[in-house]
Amino acid sequence: AYRICTNTSSQAAWFGTLRKIVLPDLGEKIKEATVRKWHVKEGDNVKEFDSLVDVSTDKLATDITSQFNGKVVKRLIEEEQACLVGQALLEIDAEEGGEVSAGDQKANEGTPRLAEAAKPDTATRQERSEDSYQTLATPAVRHLIKEKGLDINKIRGTGKGGRITREDVLNFTTEKAAARTEAPVRQEQVISPAPRSGAVDRLEYTVVKMNDFQKGMQKSMAEAQKIPHFHFADDYDVTAIMQFRDELKQSHQRPPTLTAFLLKSFSNALLEFPILNSLYDPQREFEFTEYASHNITIAVDSPNGLVVPNIKNVQNLSIAEIQAELDRLKKAAEVGRISLKDLTGGTICISNIGSLGTTVTSPVIFPPQICIVGIGKMHVLPRYAVVNGKVDETRLLPRRIITISFGCDHRVLDGATVVRFGNRWKTLLENPAQMVINLR
Repeated sequence: AYRICTNTSSQAAWFGTLRKIVLPDLGEKIKEATVRKWHVKEGDNVKEFDSLVDVSTDKLATDITSQFNGKVVKRLIEEEQACLVGQALLEIDAEEGGEVSAGDQKANEGTPRLAEAAKPDTATRQERSEDSYQTLATPAVRHLIKEKGLDINKIRGTGKGGRITREDVLNFTTEKAAARTEAPVRQEQVISPAPRSGAVDRLEYTVVKMNDFQKGMQKSMAEAQKIPHFHFADDYDVTAIMQFRDELKQSHQRPPTLTAFLLKSFSNALLEFPILNSLYDPQREFEFTEYASHNITIAVDSPNGLVVPNIKNVQNLSIAEIQAELDRLKKAAEVGRISLKDLTGGTICISNIGSLGTTVTSPVIFPPQICIVGIGKMHVLPRYAVVNGKVDETRLLPRRIITISFGCDHRVLDGATVVRFGNRWKTLLENPAQMVINLR
């Protein structure tokens, strides 16, 4: 900290150190994120670990927290603008003793922040030479300038100290393109028939920019279309498991949902058919990686659209623990706080699309996974039941039926294997006692 005293006053004041909060490395080879919502404004006091800003990428949405106690000096990125990893998001006048992480030392200048009264008058400052003023730029900005084939000496920087920013480069490119189109264009008169009374003479439309989650969906689904899929579906009778759940209501205020039972029985069946719990890299053509951990990806609704976190090590969890994870991920999705850890590491996917009302689906694989399962809406349907063990003595009974749809990668899986897996899963669901015996 620094103490500033003047000869004209006996007053003294302590001033902190100017620190920059940068966009940290978010993992998964993420290079940039979009600033979605600021939680602080210039002049706000913040404490360490306070939430500063929400950011999102095509894989996750998260918030950036403060590393210091202090006061917000300036926000450097506007909402809906992109920010590169390592780029400064805002400046904070940190209190004495504030520490900076090694990853942020490059962005933080460590310059003492002086009071406005102690700043020299603008007219007395030494002006930079024009060349020096124009050539201040970060390596990332210089790379962008080189990539666009521009002359750095012709771009005037608007950043701190005359630094050239990414926006300066983009604005310069736009102005240059506009200058090329300023030449007069010969206008030809087009005579159109007069529109009929009440007719619309032009088509109204809106160009909509995709958000980060939509961009991520586009990328992953475009990759998925390269996969040779095969699909099949079958009806599963879940009457017994629902009756078991109804019995639990007598002793549990919130018994596990059907989804929790589906996940656990699914994991039990995977123990006998581990090949379905594999990842395939097309760059390693004739091999795949089989995983012992059942990290089951699920689809969860969020304000930004569907997100696909996963529950780790389902094979080691009880049904109650699976339900607790489902509840946690649902709450995190509702407030846009799904972590990167939850979004990565999935090995196989279950999508409960039936909660939205459909019965049968043709699910698309979430690469590099090789299998996805779609759960349809539950219906009460009539089914023949054998009486006294005699096939010729049957009667119609109401049963709770769901349709399970499989989407599989035919480069790794064959139909017979997946059908056998489906039959085993079906047996566990339709006979809860067998599932209980196999619980770990």
